[in-house]
Amino acid sequence: PRLRRRVVGLLAVEGEIDRAAKDAEALSEMGENGFPIGMLRVAKRFMTGDYDGVREIVADPRANGLSPVIATLADAWALAGAGDIDGGARKLTDAARDMQGLKVLLMLHAGMLAEQGGRADLARWMYEEAIAAAEAEERPLSPRLVQVAAGFHDRNDAPEAAAAIRAKAGEGVEDPDDTAAVGQIVKSATEGFGEALFNFAGGLYQDRQYRSALVYARLAEALRPADPATRQTIGQILEASGRSEAAAAAYRAVPKAGSYAWRAPLRAADSMADAGDVDGAAQAMREVMAIAPEESEPAISLGHLLRSANKFEEAAAAYDEAIKRKGGLGPSDGWLRYARAIALERSGRWPEAEKEFLAALETLGNEPLILNYLGYSWIDRGENLDKARDMVARAVALRPEDGFITDSLGWAEYRAGDFEAAVATLERAIALQPVDPVINEHLGDAYWQVGRYREARFQWRRALSFDPDAELIPVIEGKLRCGVDGCPAASAPKADDAKQSGSDGG
Repeated sequence: PRLRRRVVGLLAVEGEIDRAAKDAEALSEMGENGFPIGMLRVAKRFMTGDYDGVREIVADPRANGLSPVIATLADAWALAGAGDIDGGARKLTDAARDMQGLKVLLMLHAGMLAEQGGRADLARWMYEEAIAAAEAEERPLSPRLVQVAAGFHDRNDAPEAAAAIRAKAGEGVEDPDDTAAVGQIVKSATEGFGEALFNFAGGLYQDRQYRSALVYARLAEALRPADPATRQTIGQILEASGRSEAAAAAYRAVPKAGSYAWRAPLRAADSMADAGDVDGAAQAMREVMAIAPEESEPAISLGHLLRSANKFEEAAAAYDEAIKRKGGLGPSDGWLRYARAIALERSGRWPEAEKEFLAALETLGNEPLILNYLGYSWIDRGENLDKARDMVARAVALRPEDGFITDSLGWAEYRAGDFEAAVATLERAIALQPVDPVINEHLGDAYWQVGRYREARFQWRRALSFDPDAELIPVIEGKLRCGVDGCPAASAPKADDAKQSGSDGG
């Protein structure tokens, strides 16, 4: 039975619900229960409309392996499926008094149960109760609650009530166009229990319990395969689990309703990139840009992808397209400015990059990543050294455990000629980030300047062992042959000579 339980779990995770449910029935007859056996048995009965069968399973808590809240939701939706809307709603409202912290969820389901049963007045009251419960618990209105309740008012010619809910939730919590495109979330008792499973899948996903979340989401998908949010959640869970190719396939299967028509393919492209297909991902993102010509997010994602692939000129062009689609840059676009500045700097367009870095810093304040990048760039160019060193010192104070930022401070000290201080700072940077080739090279340079030649050569060799950028390899090799200044002439000091002279310190 233990092996068979594992097989049932694997089948459920992969979405083989019919096979998993058949095995779950066999295990139940052998006296086995627990997750996901009871859940599969209940879900299968909802799929076939066997509401009496659902209630029969729910009635035996010792044998069904269901949590109390799942059992309550299943029982309520089974009552609704059998035509007893009042009984189902009463089951949920009674449970809301006893199950602490679950009133919002239970009242939301009571509203959906009433709405799909044609009881608009009861649904309106239940949705109001759900919103009031969230406010009483000082919890923000969830996107799903806003989508369901505001959508209900939209469909019942109450735009002011819908607008009031959206105003309470705040801007961006829910997209009214998506709500209109998706329509009524729950149209039957089977879909209602599917919504319950979807709700729990989302919670488990947030808690990083990805395997259990995927079982709930797969069952929800089986109960209502046309719901785009469920399909997208499956993609998110697979993506978080490191299954990039499966995630891309799940995103491609999302029904094309509202913004899902471009958001899901964009997520699929992200998963393709995670799986290593950068060129395919870039092409997919360009296709998304074509089907959503007014949206800036696909262009921003393309810019990020190209920047991570060291295609900086193309990345800068993608960011420019995003800015064009946004109609310009505003106060909330500091990180977009920063990303574009990096692409410009790496493309050799320093004056434009510097201007963008400064604008990003003005927008985001003392953000250590920007302080570090701009400060390091100035140091590397030999410009504004005092200001650059102050910037990097502030970045280190804000993120003392960041080896890259600590390296920037050490390099600032090095460029200022304070080699002893540079050694101490760069040693801290190496302790924080031991396998970065640039930090190892920098520490080697600092060791050389204070006469610790053997240790300098050791750090340079370490730098070469950590897969440095191609252009850095001959530079480091030159230092190994001739010392920190490389080999500009035959008379340059040689590292081997320094080592043999016994003046290597340390």
